[in-house]
Amino acid sequence: LLSLLAAAVAVAVLPVLTNSEDKQAQINAAALAAAAEAFIIGHGSEECPTPEEMQRDGVLSSRSKTEDPWGTPYRIVCAPDSAIAISAGRDKTFDTSDDVKSDDP
Repeated sequence: LLSLLAAAVAVAVLPVLTNSEDKQAQINAAALAAAAEAFIIGHGSEECPTPEEMQRDGVLSSRSKTEDPWGTPYRIVCAPDSAIAISAGRDKTFDTSDDVKSDDP
């Protein structure tokens, strides 16, 4: 009886946990992208900064999450006037269907 109850709870909780990790990855990615855009504007540079450079410069807090909820560092991709931060997602592999991007709706 306890095993069945534990299994039912696990089945109910797992989707909620998965959804919250995806949302957290998107929120962190959006913060990193905004910091990258501020860095680019502040430095008049077209080079894409790393999270470490942004932390050294004070644009990004040292407490900011630079790894996604699954432990993979975010990738930052920059254009002349914008930046996108990308999480590799739960499979920890970039350029797959579970990637989470800062500009995802």
